[in-house]
Amino acid sequence: MMFTRSAAAALALLAGVASALPTPANETSQVKKRDSWGTATYYNTETGNQGACGSWLNNNAWTVAVNSAQFQGNCWRGITIRNPDTNQQQWAQVVDECPTCAWGAIDLTPGLFQALVPGGLGQGTQNVQWWWS
Repeated sequence: MMFTRSAAAALALLAGVASALPTPANETSQVKKRDSWGTATYYNTETGNQGACGSWLNNNAWTVAVNSAQFQGNCWRGITIRNPDTNQQQWAQVVDECPTCAWGAIDLTPGLFQALVPGGLGQGTQNVQWWWS
């Protein structure tokens, strides 16, 4: 009988510890909050070629090309981009891959770049923070 009470107490203790551990849903939400830092540039999307996701691109659309390492087929996925200098944020959709971009770097349409960067196209590059949204 003593052994049974001790075993029951041990199981109750383990159940309490297990309930305090993060659930898979919590772990997933933590992953979604990860962000990347890199350089944003812009490119002429209207070249007569389709983007990596198979669509015709438009310089005025709010779309991006993500570096190859992070692109991994994430077609049509949304990202939020933040300019840390102004704290301004814009949402865009991934429609292309940037094979020459470094980890964290993204290539924006000219329209999106101008909306996010006060210096506009003349500035050429902008350090940004971005995350999947």
